[in-house]
Amino acid sequence: MEGRSLQEYINKNLAEISKYLEQTKTAVFIKEMENWEQDVDKLLDIKKNLSKINQNKDEIYLKLDMIDQTLRHMEEMNQSKGKEIKRCGELKKDQKSLYQIGVTVKKDITPFIKIQGDEQKKIIGKFEEDLKTFQKSLRNVAFVKYYTGVEKSLELVQETKDTITEHEAALVKYTYYSQMFGFPDAVEGSQKTIENVNSFITVIEKLW
Repeated sequence: MEGRSLQEYINKNLAEISKYLEQTKTAVFIKEMENWEQDVDKLLDIKKNLSKINQNKDEIYLKLDMIDQTLRHMEEMNQSKGKEIKRCGELKKDQKSLYQIGVTVKKDITPFIKIQGDEQKKIIGKFEEDLKTFQKSLRNVAFVKYYTGVEKSLELVQETKDTITEHEAALVKYTYYSQMFGFPDAVEGSQKTIENVNSFITVIEKLW
């Protein structure tokens, strides 16, 4: 890669790294956020971005070092790259600053991760109980007892399917929470109940 294409490659990478550093800093800078302690989704977004900082740290450093070496080599070949070298140095400092911010923020959010994790575990447990109650209630619904005609029964079946869809959406959310807070097994009971309910409704629908 030489000449213009090399310069474009360098500029593109510097711009991408700069954008990543700015966006990630904003995503974890809790001093400028509101209600992050109580907002589960916001708290988990912070946690995800802290993980991203650690995962990408070495790759960013390596890329900046390679760009820096390339720019200095180009200068030795009588190509003025002082502006880009300075920019590269600034981004190295920004990357180091971002990592340090990440260390501090991780310390700050750890107690709230524990509090929210314990709370969500209770909520997920209650959700599982509610699903089992819902599953049992289906035995007494009119379309199961054949109290209604075909049209009304299919209408009730559709209403039940809509309710199941709402439960499935909640399960997606709770599955994400359970994974992020470190207790993925907590949703297994709910997943099984949803599967059983869907199977039950499929059979009932076919009977009508």
